[in-house]
Amino acid sequence: MNKAGIVKEFAKTAVGYGQALNQYQQSRELVKRQKSNLESLLRWTRKPETRKASVDARKMLRTEISEAREHLRTETALCERLAMQVASLERALEIKTRQLVAAE
Repeated sequence: MNKAGIVKEFAKTAVGYGQALNQYQQSRELVKRQKSNLESLLRWTRKPETRKASVDARKMLRTEISEAREHLRTETALCERLAMQVASLERALEIKTRQLVAAE
């Protein structure tokens, strides 16, 4: 492969890596916020005021906690997949860099 082709592939890989890394960082921040939200909801369940609330209000709180857990589970799985994609693209970028250096 000629040098121009290697440079073009390197650029594509670098762009893909940057985009994947950005998505991964956003996903990680979302997971952090969702964990914080879930912890806050769980603290509410332990408060005495919550125990005095109506049955419907407590049921809504439990439903919200359940939904928060599900969102957290889903987003965590996505974050893990993105981490693997970033690692794969990082390895590909290293290979392309070596090829580019070798071509010079």
